[in-house]
Amino acid sequence: MESSRKNRSTMLRCWGLVGGEEKRSLLRAATCVVFPSEWYEGFPVAILEAYEAATPVVASEIGGLSHIVEHGQTGLLFRPGDAADLAAKLRMVTSDPETSLAMGAKWALAS
Repeated sequence: MESSRKNRSTMLRCWGLVGGEEKRSLLRAATCVVFPSEWYEGFPVAILEAYEAATPVVASEIGGLSHIVEHGQTGLLFRPGDAADLAAKLRMVTSDPETSLAMGAKWALAS
């Protein structure tokens, strides 16, 4: 699994509605999960599913998200509505696969 993440070319793909094992497989293979909410979120299940798959989360620094995602530890936070900040965080994740893998693994190890 680790080598497949490290060797992928950078790309963005939106899958739409998926569930079950297909969703778990996609989450495990993802470089990161992006949660670009501009609304105050409580405790989104999507973030728990990403962490269960040992995949780091890049999320808006708003509401409960800033308490669930530990910046630099289990993922990265960006300013809500700031596309340039989001792009910078995505570049950080994609340019350093080792750190990305480590961030994804931290939550999985802590749980």
